[in-house]
Amino acid sequence: LAPFYLVLTALKVCCLALRRWRGPNRRYLKPLTGSRGVSVIIPHHDDLEMLQECLASVSEASRQVSEPVEVLVVANGADAARYAELERQFPSVRWSFFPILLEFAGAIRCGLENARFDWVYLLNDDMVVDRLALGEVLKCRSSFTFAVASQILVYHSGQPREETGYTFYRVVNGIIELDHRIPSEPALSERILYAGGGSSLFHRVRLIEFMGTRDPYSPCYFEDAEWSVLAWKHGYEVIVCPESQVRHRHRVTHQQLFGSREINRIFERNACRFQLRNALHGG
Repeated sequence: LAPFYLVLTALKVCCLALRRWRGPNRRYLKPLTGSRGVSVIIPHHDDLEMLQECLASVSEASRQVSEPVEVLVVANGADAARYAELERQFPSVRWSFFPILLEFAGAIRCGLENARFDWVYLLNDDMVVDRLALGEVLKCRSSFTFAVASQILVYHSGQPREETGYTFYRVVNGIIELDHRIPSEPALSERILYAGGGSSLFHRVRLIEFMGTRDPYSPCYFEDAEWSVLAWKHGYEVIVCPESQVRHRHRVTHQQLFGSREINRIFERNACRFQLRNALHGG
């Protein structure tokens, strides 16, 4: 009976998710403080050349925004002395150095604690943002928005487009699988299942609330999916902004840290955890 039970459970979750997607329940919405501006939080480990390109793109994108922009780099598992040249090149960047590896959620949490603005843009250091990426994503803020994802393109032309920002779920043999789909042409803004933690705008206070203080998906993968699922359940919405574009080196950072075999193991393990934490308790 196990397969039958899993199918019923998955269908229950799908129905709940679709019901939530009809629109936000404004009784649960928390008001904004009204502060203008955005904090760009970049968790980082080791690859200085990749970080330099990322920061250069953020610097250019910041100049296209009419409100304050701050950039926070959380360099974890890093030797601060190696970053002297980057600190000189980008004097406005706020740096936090940690000799130990904080992992993904820990680095994000550190950035959130030090961010000055209501809205934070979480950006992986293996991303390069388009010059209009920040300005366009900021246009999508509203009182009932939890997160706005940028559209993800490949870093090198000709590579398969494994991530797009257009996230959805499907049920395969009773198991919920998360995936990205190729958007239509022209790409349109629409509701999505979750906003990726590597290139999306989040409401800071709501993100802190949904992250909590524990890291069940340590060291990485599926945390961001759970944040958005919780946001949907509380009446907020998650959308993608196609005009905000980033280019991604797929899994480069995690390859350096863990290697392909370990990455696959972590991904499959956390997929099971996501199923157990969100499907079996989907009410």
